Amino acid sequence: ITPGTAGTVSNLWSISVSAARTSGCITTGYTADDCASTFADSGTQLNGVTVDVTTPLRASNAAVTASTWSPAANYSYVLKPTTGLIGTV
Repeated sequence: ITPGTAGTVSNLWSISVSAARTSGCITTGYTADDCASTFADSGTQLNGVTVDVTTPLRASNAAVTASTWSPAANYSYVLKPTTGLIGTV
């Protein structure tokens, strides 16, 4: 971000997976897309305008593939009470 500009990132995450781990992942039956390094963002803004940060990232690094995986799209997160947690830990 250029000095003097306002930027916010509301949801930004990345996972980098080595080639050896990707190969190991594929041998267990997952697809190359499932095992790929991935980068995703949503809600990124620069000076109040939504911007796409994934396209330039993917263009700048061949190791970052177009496949994306979002944990929130695959898991249902449910908060549970912490009563008795200290005794469990």
